[in-house]
Order: sequence, then structure tokens, then C-alpha cells
Amino acid sequence: MHLSRCWEALGLPGEAADWDDAKILLHFGMQQQKVVAFAGGLHARLGVHSLVSNLDEQAFAMIADEVLGGWSLLREWRLAETRLSA
Repeated sequence: MHLSRCWEALGLPGEAADWDDAKILLHFGMQQQKVVAFAGGLHARLGVHSLVSNLDEQAFAMIADEVLGGWSLLREWRLAETRLSA
């Protein structure tokens, strides 16, 4: 795959320059688990009838990105939207 060649484009931290592809995939897997836990926690604490349950994908991505420390979810969401509309 050679993900390590494009660690900057993937929005990875500086130390990722020394990571191999397996470590990069592990990193993204862990970030995905954080997002799932965050979303599950919001739903469990606020309930299905809260305003949070009605957020669109972009709003949720912005909140999760801020809370989880800049994983660039919003950027990834926008890239995915651009690819789908092209």
C-alpha cells in the first residue's frame, strides 16, 4: 500500500513519518473506535430525543473533530462528499 509515503496527506501527526503501513492502519482503526465511542456516549447520555440525535454528518464531524483532538474528520468528510458528487 505504501501509506507511509503520504502520511502528511493523510493528516497524521509528525511522528507518523517513521510509521509503517501496519501502524498507520492501526492508528486509523483506533481513531475510528474513538469516534464510535464518542457517538455512543452522546447517544447514551443525551438520549434518542436530544438535539444531538438530529445532527447531520457535517455537524457531528465538526464536534467529534474538536473533542477528539483534530483527527481531521471534517476534512475527510468533505473529501468524501466531493468524491461522491464528482
